[in-house]
Amino acid sequence: MAITVTIQPDGTVGKDTFIHSSAATTNYGTGAYLTFGAEAGDIASALIDFKLRDNYSYLKKSLILSAILSLYTWSADARHANVPIGHCLRNWVENEANWNVYSTGNNWQTAGGLGAADREVFISNICAIQYVAGQEIQMPIPHKEIIRQIVDPAVYGFILTNNFTTTTVLVCSSDNTTAAYRPKLTIVYEPYHKIFPISAGLGQVR
Repeated sequence: MAITVTIQPDGTVGKDTFIHSSAATTNYGTGAYLTFGAEAGDIASALIDFKLRDNYSYLKKSLILSAILSLYTWSADARHANVPIGHCLRNWVENEANWNVYSTGNNWQTAGGLGAADREVFISNICAIQYVAGQEIQMPIPHKEIIRQIVDPAVYGFILTNNFTTTTVLVCSSDNTTAAYRPKLTIVYEPYHKIFPISAGLGQVR
């Protein structure tokens, strides 16, 4: 039987921020919104870690059927964005990360987390958005990438960025006062079952 787990932490438990080229030394770890994309020569990347390895390790023994990353728009606008989603490969600190560093004293390989040692892009989602504030943007995440988030100690959540278009997107962060608008990860899975022999020579599924 399929089981659904919904992960939508608040600002105390959640870990997210964004980094912006026009404010290279500014940290936005306590802000109510996230932004990512490129516009007018400026680039922004968003960092989101649902802490799957710490809190949902049991999923590595499950069959992942689907996974959806849901983000909720911050304000009304009309946008069309190509949004690359990747694994963040740096152990970033929410209240320290900025465009230059992922934690105090530790530089990104390439500013903005754009280096090969900073991120590993695994999918590019096309989002056509004609939205009002609070509209849900759903981004499917491949099953194997969810497992990677759980088992790989070199992965620290997701990084969303786009330095190839002239579009930025603003979405709500885990610090947003509206709980329903905070970043959400919905995973549908089935636990693996083992077959134990019984005296009749058949099997019992547990």
